[in-house]
Amino acid sequence: RWSKGTYTLGLNQDTVDVVLGMGVRDNIDAENATMVASVWYHGELLKDSDGVVIGDLANGTVASHTEAIAAFDAVNGNWTRGDAKNTLTGDNLGPKVTPRAEDIGLAWDLGELGPGEYTVLISLVEDGAPWSTGQNTWSAEYTLVITQVA
Repeated sequence: RWSKGTYTLGLNQDTVDVVLGMGVRDNIDAENATMVASVWYHGELLKDSDGVVIGDLANGTVASHTEAIAAFDAVNGNWTRGDAKNTLTGDNLGPKVTPRAEDIGLAWDLGELGPGEYTVLISLVEDGAPWSTGQNTWSAEYTLVITQVA
């Protein structure tokens, strides 16, 4: 369930494999926008079961994150959320997060996550015209809440 920047997922098991996907939809130059993205759990960067930090997702130009781009493409439109559907047939038309050829999809395998609240932080900076300040900036904070329902 998605509501006001929070995605809530109810589990009837101890953990769930999570792949976080997003699209950089830009009006000028998505490839060269600088992106910083991270996932936090209990005030620390997300770690895997061995204690290795995996929550530091992106820091550089969008195009430089070739593994994340390949991971998004590998899902091949099979996303739990975010697919565009034909309203007449119900057919899947692909991810609506990247509807234009210029948009860039990125995805990261976060591994098995258990119940708790996870914070996703994203910032994008794009330099150059047409912005009067010479820079276009955007940032957002999202919350992933995983609950035990059974």
